[in-house]
Amino acid sequence: MRSHAVTIDNRPLPSVPIHRGLKDNGDNTEANLLGSTRDYLRSIVTDAALPVSRQLLEDVVMETLTDRQVPNRTDYKELRDTVNQMRGQASNAASGTRKVEKRMVKLEAQVAELLEERALLLKRLEALEKGA
Repeated sequence: MRSHAVTIDNRPLPSVPIHRGLKDNGDNTEANLLGSTRDYLRSIVTDAALPVSRQLLEDVVMETLTDRQVPNRTDYKELRDTVNQMRGQASNAASGTRKVEKRMVKLEAQVAELLEERALLLKRLEALEKGA
């Protein structure tokens, strides 16, 4: 390992160790050549393995989702739409119930008035029948 001093505005920065892999022979051409070849071969293998590993990973994920029956986006959208539809129906039903309740209060008041009038009319009818 060798460290190189770097300066910015003539101020030295802490030295950073650089690992060379092979013995440093000045320009280190041999180490650079082997490193480049190794990187090139590594990239070829990685590029070849990537589609296979991606497909395997997708298969594992889909199998897990299928086995656990985890809902997907479509299921969530359908559920959201159903909940929104039910929320609208419940809101409409609640407002309808409030309207019916108000109407029932008015009708009960009218029925009570009619029953009072009927009772008065019955009393008048009885009085007329007794007088006749």
